[in-house]
Amino acid sequence: MGDHHYLDTPIWKDILAGIDKFSTISSVTIGNGISTAFWFDAWLGTSPLHVRFPILFSHSACLNLNVATALPHGIHHFLVPRLSAAAASELRDLTVELRSIDDVVTTIWRSDAPLKCKIFCWLARRKRLPTNKWRF
Repeated sequence: MGDHHYLDTPIWKDILAGIDKFSTISSVTIGNGISTAFWFDAWLGTSPLHVRFPILFSHSACLNLNVATALPHGIHHFLVPRLSAAAASELRDLTVELRSIDDVVTTIWRSDAPLKCKIFCWLARRKRLPTNKWRF
């Protein structure tokens, strides 16, 4: 049967209390997007989307949405049917940012450049180039 109240332990209470603070100071590499939270991970910009677009977040019908599900279908499918004017404005801003990601990715991978150039551009886009800044 197990412990049904495992989140009531002092350790878990401390972890849950600090999760919002941690998510604002950390960033996430998307990968395939399955384990990246659309609203709560800082995967687009420097802070989580629920912090940057709070009104739009309040209109979300699916709070535990991941990036792998949201991007192919479009975020509008996971919002309540009627958005306030402020939420619609935030949705437009978010849509522009999401389109810019798609445009860059498409440009990189569909170009006629050699594969090593595509990989270099992809790493540069993701800020993963091995530079002196990352040396130990």
